[in-house]
Amino acid sequence: MPIAGNIESLEKKAPGAKGFLRRGSTENSTTIKTKSGDWTLRYKNRLIHSAFDPVGEARQFAEKSQISEGDSILIYGFGFGYHVEAILDRTGPSGRLQVMEFNGEILEAACSCRDLEKIFSDARVSMLLGTSREAALKGFELALKVLREENGKLLIHPPSLSSIPGEFKDFENIFELVRMEKRTSVEFSALEEKNFQKNRATALESDGVAGLYGRFTGKTGILASAGPSLDIALPCLELLRGKAGIFATDTAFPILVETGIVPDFVASIDPQSHSLAHFQGCFGQDSVLLFTPASNPEVVRNYKGKKMVFIASAQKKHLGGDAELFSQKGETQEGGSVACVGLDLMARFGFNPIILFGQDCCFSMKRFHASGNALGKTWQNSIGGPTLDDFHQNQMQSQKPVLAKDRFGGKAAAHQNLFSYRNYIEQIILANSKTKFYNFHSMGLPIRMAEDIFSMSELCAL
Repeated sequence: MPIAGNIESLEKKAPGAKGFLRRGSTENSTTIKTKSGDWTLRYKNRLIHSAFDPVGEARQFAEKSQISEGDSILIYGFGFGYHVEAILDRTGPSGRLQVMEFNGEILEAACSCRDLEKIFSDARVSMLLGTSREAALKGFELALKVLREENGKLLIHPPSLSSIPGEFKDFENIFELVRMEKRTSVEFSALEEKNFQKNRATALESDGVAGLYGRFTGKTGILASAGPSLDIALPCLELLRGKAGIFATDTAFPILVETGIVPDFVASIDPQSHSLAHFQGCFGQDSVLLFTPASNPEVVRNYKGKKMVFIASAQKKHLGGDAELFSQKGETQEGGSVACVGLDLMARFGFNPIILFGQDCCFSMKRFHASGNALGKTWQNSIGGPTLDDFHQNQMQSQKPVLAKDRFGGKAAAHQNLFSYRNYIEQIILANSKTKFYNFHSMGLPIRMAEDIFSMSELCAL
């Protein structure tokens, strides 16, 4: 039986907690009294905390995580709360801790063994429970927004992650992607600062994308990405010119232009020099370039068409006194790929429905991306046409592959970031419930809440 006060204080912190705990069984877990006199849990033959000294182990975890006073922390895994208490001790009264726990059986065992009312009642603590996958995605999106705005840290409690329920298993990839983004942010920090200085004048004088919010309400929008299935879908995209607003990612931009399709918008957010390759021969197009102050300055400087600026929330720390001004020009919370940013902006612009082209989220058809991608062309021009397939294979093997079930029930390979981008897309779709989303002729992973369509007649019927 849960200790008195635990359930009521948890329910106040996270409405729906009672139902979440009631779903938990005890068939996979055994509580154990440790050498120190505290409790731990063996879940499916794995200890959630030390069998000797859970409190000491928790302090070591917090210390190794390099937590400082005032830090904002997002952590997966409540366990029995020992490490949560240790983290709160280190963050002090000005810290913030967001805790995610999707395993009701573990949390119910914790509530039965320890008095946790102090944690659950702490104003610094928020709890996100796995009451449903949809609620978890939406809650994680909000938690991630706070994490980015406060430049916080994402921590993982490894035993808890290994015990995550099957329906939430793909969150492992989401967490890893966020960690990759945090590492990339640190690695790119100097480059972004440099780009800000070079782009500042152009960014300040450019119109902001906020002026487009709601401008295209009710108009069909197409987001063209450079996934392998774009090769199949491209002829249909040609037939829709003038009938829908077309938004291209920078990787898809040269593919569309070569086909004679000039998209209405193209987005470029990559601060690195290789992003320039996507615009070679395309600087004079009539598409509106959407960029951030951290985008590659050569792209921003050389592009001849209209330019509009926006920022990502995480960039504010680089902007100094300009942060508020740029926020008014337009801001997106979305991370991940340029396609995620593009989808978020299209929803803000009011496009409805929004149709995804070339959005596979994996290496469908054993290819890394669509034909005509700038990186593949560079390889082909420097090495020779017969080796283009080798390029795709090298790119696919550049990181450890992740296997997932594709829309046809087979196994598809992807890099962890590609697989996780799907989750970002699902979060955007979930946040825009009044907008209809469709995925056209994708040969890759299914996207929740985006209806698959495969024929021109279905497109024309929208």
